[in-house]
Amino acid sequence: MSTTQVDNAAGAAGSWPILGQERMVAALQGAIAREGPSHAYLFAGPPQSGRSTLARLFAQTLNCETAPAGGGPAAAPCGLCRSCRKIERGIHPDVRAVSLAGQESGGAGRRESKHTSLSIDTIRELQADLNLRPLEGRWRIAIVEDAGTMREDAANAFLKTLEEPPPFTVLILIVPEVGAVLPTIRSRCQVIELRAVPREELARALTTRHGVAPERARTLAALARGRAGWAIAAGGQPGFLDERRAALDAMLGFLQGPARDFFPLVDRLVDRFKRGRRDEVYAELDAWLGLWRDLLLVRSGCEELALNVDYLDQLRPLAARFTIARLRAALTATRDAARWLDENVIPRLALETMVLRWTEGEC
Repeated sequence: MSTTQVDNAAGAAGSWPILGQERMVAALQGAIAREGPSHAYLFAGPPQSGRSTLARLFAQTLNCETAPAGGGPAAAPCGLCRSCRKIERGIHPDVRAVSLAGQESGGAGRRESKHTSLSIDTIRELQADLNLRPLEGRWRIAIVEDAGTMREDAANAFLKTLEEPPPFTVLILIVPEVGAVLPTIRSRCQVIELRAVPREELARALTTRHGVAPERARTLAALARGRAGWAIAAGGQPGFLDERRAALDAMLGFLQGPARDFFPLVDRLVDRFKRGRRDEVYAELDAWLGLWRDLLLVRSGCEELALNVDYLDQLRPLAARFTIARLRAALTATRDAARWLDENVIPRLALETMVLRWTEGEC
């Protein structure tokens, strides 16, 4: 099933086939078996770490139509019944998912641009839906992606549902970190923090479950930073490492050239940002963050923690040209630029300031 980390056969055998989240699965299964699910959960972890997959598996388990042999609620989704298949396809009438992407493609309220917020109209529409009794399943479930983007008015409106939820509802909020939502919302949710999958475990799974060659799997596992979903998606793209190698070679070329070469880079990123290709700009800044981080680790004698493990031979001599303070300053400058773009600072100002700090090493 592409990047979903799900295998129906494994689901039918009684497990939740999601990589590296056994403790979280056990906690959710225990809640189902003991007294039923909590009315609200906060699933926290970086994008592509398995948050949405875990939420969908939880929803499938709650509404699975296949009764276990010993009676009682299902401990895992069968993956084969009508309910499981509908939830997998996103068409189950009792499982509603909202997100920024869905809002942009024609959801409630005005059309929002990327990197903004879930609107209060989207939240109100969701609340109205949750007040309806389930049509087919035992539970009416809401999966709120990008929950951390709710502004104060939307968050306060959502808080009313958390305080007095209908007895047949389960709410799942998905955030990058626990602190992304208001304390009043967090305190009313059971927190599920997804763990980073160790490199060795992730590389082994890429090879045994997804047929990725061992050397390629090791490289992808290092680059994934513990995000199983990212690694699986990248492993399914035959040209991914070639494209990444070309981009990394160009970045290393910038660092080895004169400082003035950085300004065409700024021009290109600004042009993409203005054309609405913001995800590409953020992805490139993330790649620069990874490179500066690796150079700092190599320079500090911790190269075993580097992400670009297949480039260590090129990184060692380059890292020796910088002081540790200079590398820290460059890393901070890149993080600041990404944050400033999120805060709607003029793109050229944010990016030119970044490369000036790269070249001057000022923090």
